[in-house]
Amino acid sequence: MLKSNASTVNKNQIGIPRKTLNPKIWPFSGDQSKDYVHDNVISPLDLIPGKPKPIKAFLPANEVINRRNPPENGNRESLHRVISPILATAQLFGLLPLSGGVAAATAGVFFYGNALCGTTIFWWLAPRWVNLQKEWRLMEQQLDSNKQQTPRLQWKFRMITIMVMILALLEHVISIINNIPENQLPQNGVNATWKDYLELYTHNSHGFILSSCRYSIALGIFLFFVSKIATFTWNFTDLFIMLISTALAERYKTLNNNINTATLNHSNVDWSEFRKNYACLSTLVKRTDDDISPVILLSFVNNLYFICLQLLNGLSPGDQNLLGSLYFFGSFGFLLGRTIAVTLLTARINDQSKIALPVLYNCPALNYNIETQRLQLQLTTDDVALTGLRFFSITRNFMLAVGGAIVTYEVVLLQFNVAMRK
Repeated sequence: MLKSNASTVNKNQIGIPRKTLNPKIWPFSGDQSKDYVHDNVISPLDLIPGKPKPIKAFLPANEVINRRNPPENGNRESLHRVISPILATAQLFGLLPLSGGVAAATAGVFFYGNALCGTTIFWWLAPRWVNLQKEWRLMEQQLDSNKQQTPRLQWKFRMITIMVMILALLEHVISIINNIPENQLPQNGVNATWKDYLELYTHNSHGFILSSCRYSIALGIFLFFVSKIATFTWNFTDLFIMLISTALAERYKTLNNNINTATLNHSNVDWSEFRKNYACLSTLVKRTDDDISPVILLSFVNNLYFICLQLLNGLSPGDQNLLGSLYFFGSFGFLLGRTIAVTLLTARINDQSKIALPVLYNCPALNYNIETQRLQLQLTTDDVALTGLRFFSITRNFMLAVGGAIVTYEVVLLQFNVAMRK
């Protein structure tokens, strides 16, 4: 009896009342169509006598499917029937959305597009990574040849990895629980099977896909596992940038500490050796940037988009229970914190590359010679920073630019959102 009721509901309304659909995208890709219905938009067809029907900007998902599949006695050569399969395919990529609104349509494309691009970039990076590691090893041998202090990266890498992955796992578990409310299950979850939970989760988290195709268990299992892979790719992209940036910044920090120690002890310093070490490390930064700059660009574009989208969802009115509100603030806080961490850890490379300059200029006991002048010139003129395909350099000032861009785009999105509701 339970299964028959569930199947009846699923056939009529895709399993979930429209007012209870989660407005977040998977974690932001749910159906958002409840707030995006136009009641006062008139099309040219409405001017025809006898057809005064208002047009809805975005239709309920079940209505989209019903209109896409007209009665069998209809004209099989009509434009609607012929072009429907083509448009259904385009809607999977966020084009010409009929339900869910622009945000819901594009969010799914961004989320899975980020996973696809990230996987492709890491495949492209794989053969180059071997050569990069060889050059990295040569740099380590050059800098460690003087038996000076070396950076301790192991515990820092462990701490960064554990913090990012545990927070990502916690955020993901809460998103799954938030997308499976028991009050939307048949009989409030009594005797519900894993198939019922899977179907509810798929409808709440991937409504933009189910508006173009019908649900099946195979589709639900596929989307469940693919979404986990996409989530890991998203988090690993930011983690990878953090680890590489930390390794480079710590090498600069060690060089700076060695210079400070030498100048404070008034010992004889081989400035030629220091200059070669800085030149070697600067070359490695540029070589690393050639390989991982696509990853940096992908990370910032994706994070910037979802920060704006999360802010838009949070500032838009909607019914949210306690768990939904907790998930929204937790997810947004984690996303914002992760983006800030990526920016600050990457900007440390640029900061650490300039720290030795005040020591060279202000130390009175420093014995200036041609090598110290060359080192000063090198540190002053050499722009050391990781970039996003050279479109932008990651420095502390870049964070202010990102903050300004978020505010600007958020104002535009809010105005667009208000205009769609009128």
